[in-house]
Amino acid sequence: MFIIQDLANFYIKVNRYLLRKAIRALNSLLKLSEKRNFEITIGAPSLKSQKDIVESASKYDMFTASSENYYADQYWQLIEDVLPLNQQKVKIVDLGSGQGRMVQKFLDNFPTAEIRCCDISKKAISDLQRNITLSPGQQVKAEISEYKSFVARQASSSVDIVLFTEVSFYSPGWEKCLLDIYRILKPGGIFVSSHRSRYFNAMLLLSLGHIQAAEQILKHNSGRLFGTTDLHFSWNDSPATREILLAAGFSVTRVAGIGVLSGIKGDPHELLAEPGTLSEDELNALMGLEKQLGETVPDSGRYILFLAKKD
Repeated sequence: MFIIQDLANFYIKVNRYLLRKAIRALNSLLKLSEKRNFEITIGAPSLKSQKDIVESASKYDMFTASSENYYADQYWQLIEDVLPLNQQKVKIVDLGSGQGRMVQKFLDNFPTAEIRCCDISKKAISDLQRNITLSPGQQVKAEISEYKSFVARQASSSVDIVLFTEVSFYSPGWEKCLLDIYRILKPGGIFVSSHRSRYFNAMLLLSLGHIQAAEQILKHNSGRLFGTTDLHFSWNDSPATREILLAAGFSVTRVAGIGVLSGIKGDPHELLAEPGTLSEDELNALMGLEKQLGETVPDSGRYILFLAKKD
């Protein structure tokens, strides 16, 4: 059984190994980058549009996947202390809701929640409607829609909380929607977002042996991944994302990594711990470690969580 000290020691050893591997890879990259440019094209070039990739991703049900409930709990534990839990009626918008993982988390904690959510995937919305459990006094309206147009249709100063978790990765240019998100929030409203980090993508590429492709990760904030043709993905560093939120008028109250010591199948962090394979005691120990380290090294997480407020 893992105990906290075991996990900490394991984390230190593995990260030393990854650091040595990254240094060697980046030294090679610096030599290569003087001669040629590289693009990230992992896998067969079969996905051609944003809808294609989202529909493909929706086959992975985050509501039922073994590790995802752990990450939903981690999100919740990091955000609950800034939420209006005692408020009589709370209006929430979830942009890119997927199969309802975070929708259910908010339903479980807000007895009179009114939630409006959207996802571009018809399958994801269908799964959400099947997955969630409503109590009397709660309401969920789910719509098949791209999130930018969905936000544009919402009334100004009408929402208490906006969720935008693990969506920007699929949507370069997400920053252009921030002013509309700010507009629909009530004064004092909370914006919960999470974004893929440059560091995580670099680790992912290195773990797959794509050293050359890391140049694009280091030099740019978006690019093609997984063999896509027209679709670009986005990533950034936590200081830059903080500045983007500040420029839109938000005050940033918390920045933390999600999954700084763990991952799902295929993640480089899978080498550290895979939540779906751990016992309850191991999960509790892992949660404590990740919450403690998440705010210290947010960019090492699978995603970087930002809590922001409309003043």
